[in-house]
Amino acid sequence: MGSTSLKNWMEILLAAAIAFVLTLIPIVIGEFQITLAILPLIYFGLRRGLAKGLAASLLAGVALLALHQGQSNFTTVFVTHVGPYAFIGITGLFARNTQRTLNNKRFPNAALNIITATTIATILLVIWQLLTQGDTENILISGVLTLVANAIILMLVARFSPKAYIPKDTPFLSRKEKSKLLND
Repeated sequence: MGSTSLKNWMEILLAAAIAFVLTLIPIVIGEFQITLAILPLIYFGLRRGLAKGLAASLLAGVALLALHQGQSNFTTVFVTHVGPYAFIGITGLFARNTQRTLNNKRFPNAALNIITATTIATILLVIWQLLTQGDTENILISGVLTLVANAIILMLVARFSPKAYIPKDTPFLSRKEKSKLLND
């Protein structure tokens, strides 16, 4: 592939597309719904950082806006479909520490970063859902289930494939930290 910029945009589009597809596949347990659509957005934020994470999550939100545009007025569609996903990329704030701790093979510290990022993303999702729906108890229990499911999946990826969080062109590790000679 060509430039780094093109690779980044392809990765942004891929994360947004996977999130978009996952919104179409609901996971329902009784009255509660697990939202796995935020999973690729959290992962991408932890992999690429704040700016690119926000770009991917905003793109996923815009794709959902386009899908649901004809259902009701713009404001309702924006609040119910764009809002919950547009700010998930804020998890990119944890990218630097997550990548450094995984690079240094300190999984407990990386797990804490992953759980914190997932918690923030889930809280954002739940707040937006509470703004649009009235069933507080179901939304809160669904939020806890979503948090647990996403955190477990992200921690399993970190445990068994920590390099999946660290791209080769990461700005969060110095050349010295990236060197295989020094870190083996």
